[in-house]
Amino acid sequence: MEYESEVLLPLFAAKKAETEGATLPIFRAEHRKLREVCANLGHSTAVLNCSSDVLASTLTLLDQEALFKGLFSHHTLREENLLFPRLDACTTEWEREKALEKHPGLLWHAL
Repeated sequence: MEYESEVLLPLFAAKKAETEGATLPIFRAEHRKLREVCANLGHSTAVLNCSSDVLASTLTLLDQEALFKGLFSHHTLREENLLFPRLDACTTEWEREKALEKHPGLLWHAL
């Protein structure tokens, strides 16, 4: 998400590639929500053994995991169907190479 936020989304905006369902506010809101749910998962996991009702806490944790899975899946589809193809269509090979220099080991086609 950091690479997307720092490199890909600014490039997306600079290329004016936003479209319905693929705007910077949408991607940023999804990233914010995913980070929030991850933090909640970490906290819920850390306090699980200290809970007075481990069963209820475990079920809550599973619900949070299901929420994360749904959010992440939806976000990934938005990227695969909108962000990455639009970036591919509006950037040159040189621009893609420059973007990839900021994330060694990542292959553009893997996005």
